[in-house]
Amino acid sequence: LVPNAASFGAAIGATGRAMRWMEALQLLGEVQRTGLLKTPGGSQGLIAFNAALSACSEGHAWRHSLLLLGQMLHPEAELAAIAPDVLSFNAAMSACERSHEWARSLRLFEDMQARALEPSAISFCTASSACGKGMQWQQAVNLLGE
Repeated sequence: LVPNAASFGAAIGATGRAMRWMEALQLLGEVQRTGLLKTPGGSQGLIAFNAALSACSEGHAWRHSLLLLGQMLHPEAELAAIAPDVLSFNAAMSACERSHEWARSLRLFEDMQARALEPSAISFCTASSACGKGMQWQQAVNLLGE
């Protein structure tokens, strides 16, 4: 069996569910080093990145989550085909929300919209929860108007 980005994505997802976000980042680094992210359309690479972002969220590793999202937003040549989607932003927002970084979570919500990505119900719930944890009830109310 020859590993590909999809199999690495599955392994990254498994490490995330086991609350082992550092191992998830190591696996993502291996995928990057082997060049497996250069698949046409980039969907397998996106799956691998989103799995790593989710692992960081589960592990409350908000800084690493922001670094990963930053790699996607400001890609080097090898990542040019991997643009973040709503799931990418939701995972990063969740990592910030779980770590009581309400302002960062809200900023990601705004960045997602600025990139013409339509927030999901999960996006709104995560942003609202982050505002609640930060005692920012007015911000949470403002989200309802969006």
